[in-house]
Amino acid sequence: MALSRALFRFGRNLVKYRWLRDVGIRSDRFGREHMADLAARFVAGNRVPGAYLEFGVWRGSTFAQFYHAFRRHRLAVAMYAFDSFEGLPEPAGVDAVGDGYEPFSAGQFRCSALDFVAELRGRGVPENAYTIVAGFYEDTLRPELVDKLGLERAALVWIDCVLYESARSVLGWLRPLLQDGTVLMFNDFYRFKGHPGLGERRALAEFLASEPHVTVTDYAKFGSAGQAFLVNFTDMGA
Repeated sequence: MALSRALFRFGRNLVKYRWLRDVGIRSDRFGREHMADLAARFVAGNRVPGAYLEFGVWRGSTFAQFYHAFRRHRLAVAMYAFDSFEGLPEPAGVDAVGDGYEPFSAGQFRCSALDFVAELRGRGVPENAYTIVAGFYEDTLRPELVDKLGLERAALVWIDCVLYESARSVLGWLRPLLQDGTVLMFNDFYRFKGHPGLGERRALAEFLASEPHVTVTDYAKFGSAGQAFLVNFTDMGA
């Protein structure tokens, strides 16, 4: 039975990621897979160099979608997966929302690094195609990590952190890697009923307020809560 399920999943992913190349065939709405294809086409057409950085990878479905989008568009993009692999941290401060909002808890969305690698393998993504950075962001996202990973620029960034504190840590660490044309995508931008004072929305607003030379342009909405932006600089020398 387990073997049958594994073979079914392998066959399903083979068809989904290798043969049905037009995302419009696979979905009747603008979802994450369509967003991945749109973002890949943008960086290809605009010649935006740099890496793909995903923060909050869970089981790897979005990560796999970007991998196959890069292959479809013949893009050689270094890929990095940032996750605690222990689920969400304990919500505290502004993230400890009261009644009336969707509750989140420590350990939610947990998926071990081994399970993540296995899921990607089942989706046709080889282990040598990406780098994993494991740990909670407050511990791992240090300035020296940029040099350690050999990063120069971020072409595409996927933030799936849900919580304000996590997204704030990510954006602060990303600042030296942002460039004109970076595609900045938030999977949970309109969580918490879309409240601008909570979650990823609050983190981005505070980041932009602290970085007067950085601007973002509304690029696309996807899924039920996702928002993509294009990053630019008002000071071209920034």
